[in-house]
Amino acid sequence: MPAPRPKSLPQDQRFFISISGYSIEGYGLSSIDTPTGSVPVDSHSRTGKLPIPKGSNGWVGAVLFKNEYPEVTGRFCVLLGFTPDLGVSIRIVTSIQNQDSKDLFGRYDPREPSVLEGFLVQETGSRSGNPYRARRRLYINLLLRWEAGMKVYEVETAME
Repeated sequence: MPAPRPKSLPQDQRFFISISGYSIEGYGLSSIDTPTGSVPVDSHSRTGKLPIPKGSNGWVGAVLFKNEYPEVTGRFCVLLGFTPDLGVSIRIVTSIQNQDSKDLFGRYDPREPSVLEGFLVQETGSRSGNPYRARRRLYINLLLRWEAGMKVYEVETAME
């Protein structure tokens, strides 16, 4: 006989956003910040998990990527949010300098629709003593999967 289905989700049900940056040549996952602190990043696998407590509303994290070459500057941030009316919200910020993620949380509204087609990341610096300037296109893909009874939103990043 089949087991009865639960009438509601457990109160401790949580969502997770998993970030992977394998296909971004030259860029590393630098930090994952939340409005209340930072989340550890696994530097070996270049991934991190960001918990989204049930009932979250607004930005829940800022994922910062930095160019791994010391002579080249290039940064971008992926803001991740959750709103009851829209679900997951993503905002790509490519024009950041030395801004704190708390500034970014206040600047953008997670209820505004985000267009995730392609963004240009500016790179400047020097290579072999020669001036270097480039623009690379960044792509973001959001996947939904189930893992051990929890929703996992996986943010895939790619650059060309």
